Amino acid sequence: MVGRDGMRRALSFLSRSRVGYVILVFLMVTLFGAFVLHRVESGENPAMRGFLDALFLALSIESTVGFGSVMVVTTGKIMAMGLMISGISLYASLVGLLAGAIIRGQAERRLEERVERMERELEELRKRRPSR
Repeated sequence: MVGRDGMRRALSFLSRSRVGYVILVFLMVTLFGAFVLHRVESGENPAMRGFLDALFLALSIESTVGFGSVMVVTTGKIMAMGLMISGISLYASLVGLLAGAIIRGQAERRLEERVERMERELEELRKRRPSR
């Protein structure tokens, strides 16, 4: 179970790293794509029985998995192409942001360690200095 402090840190990370924005855009694109696919494919596509099928289709297209149990058969193919491009772009953005956050975190830790070491050395030099 995540505590209040853990939740606060997670939300801070999402805001600071912009990962939260990418996730929000991903959800909005997915829902919009599912809505368009549902409107265009319903009645024309016998495999499209409801919005859940449209959502499944949008996610499988965006993730470039494409299970094949529900396929696009109408002009919804144009929306599917947009979902493919946006899915690849959003996943790449997410991976880049996460990698950047990890690298920044490591660099910050190394910098903190170096500053602490320098402070210790400075304190030792002050102790060795003859008093005036």
